[in-house]
Amino acid sequence: MTTHRQPAVSLPFGRAASGYGAAVDVQVVVARRVADLCAGCCLVGNAGVLDVGCGTGILTESLAALFPTAAITAIDVAPAMIREARRRLRDLPRITWLEKDVRDLPRTGSVGLVASSSALHWSMPASVALERVMAQLVPGGWLVCGMMVEGTLPELRSTWQQTVPGKPFPVALPAAADVAATARAAGIGELEVIQETETVWHASASAVLRRLHQQGVTGCNLPGPRQLLTRGELQRLSDTYDRQWRAADGRVPATYQVLYLKGKAVGGSAVGTGHGARGTGQGGF
Repeated sequence: MTTHRQPAVSLPFGRAASGYGAAVDVQVVVARRVADLCAGCCLVGNAGVLDVGCGTGILTESLAALFPTAAITAIDVAPAMIREARRRLRDLPRITWLEKDVRDLPRTGSVGLVASSSALHWSMPASVALERVMAQLVPGGWLVCGMMVEGTLPELRSTWQQTVPGKPFPVALPAAADVAATARAAGIGELEVIQETETVWHASASAVLRRLHQQGVTGCNLPGPRQLLTRGELQRLSDTYDRQWRAADGRVPATYQVLYLKGKAVGGSAVGTGHGARGTGQGGF
């Protein structure tokens, strides 16, 4: 891992950890959807579960309920997120918490399910992250993930381009078709691809920007030095957003394009435990 890559992601999200639990409207929706997709998975033999980009443990908690006897490993690049997740779920000692980037994981081939919610879109390029995820899975192991893709936050992008055209838009996300193609190329078979639109309504543009800041969406996946907005630019951005996007009820939208992937590692077939999602895995890191 290069010296500049991980801080570019972990520092904004680390600073956001204290307010993250109150700011996870979209993250909660995505985590619940991912958990629903995981509910139909049967673990292979003694294989464990890996949560990639666990944040404060929203999805991890659901995985622990779905797979009550499986060993669960949860990773995140932000130490503050890991600390908050460990604090929240301190009554679940079978969860192992690791401060780690998915791209730096050893190639274990011992995991029965890799699940990820609102995280893999920050791993650029996605091909590297997906290839490393595949290296964790046993043959027939499952990948289930939900990520933001191109087309997310169109309201903010449009307003940004009008008000601060000289500065790059702070959110760069992969195209859905590219992610699906990369997943297939990485060896994910029986791939189910679902794209959904989620719109969250806020009281004002300032509320949208505060929420994005709380979520850690502060240009963390753009190359090069961040170009922060001046106070005047931020005010113009907020005023224009309100003026152009305010609905009849006074609220303004923030729209997300969410891509869900579910598939198996090619090379074997999952051997169910006979109890649906309730695996007996003991594998892990």
